[in-house]
Amino acid sequence: MPYLSQIKSYEPRTDQEKSDQYIILNQIDKKGDDILSLDILTVLGHYKRGEYVSTHLHLSAAYVLIADENDALTIKHDENSDVKWIPLKDMDAMSNEAEIIPVYHKLVERAREILIL
Repeated sequence: MPYLSQIKSYEPRTDQEKSDQYIILNQIDKKGDDILSLDILTVLGHYKRGEYVSTHLHLSAAYVLIADENDALTIKHDENSDVKWIPLKDMDAMSNEAEIIPVYHKLVERAREILIL
């Protein structure tokens, strides 16, 4: 069954984080070198760690990655939370950002073209 996991990247700040990131990436099979989708996403103003962050843009580069849904997922508490594998049929209901759902659908369709899911 196909699954989707939200992966948020971050710039490693310490040697330990660089090592952890390397270990995680070694457990993922990247399918090809081409970018699946390049999007400019609006992030509305919000609070992060008690500080207000103004509306800004994120450049999102997406790739097709294959991972074993039975592997343990790691939460980086200051970057993300509630990280889990979900069935694709539940993707819309699990999103708390309605404006990103069309992007998720585009990524799934493009991944299906590559992987023949």
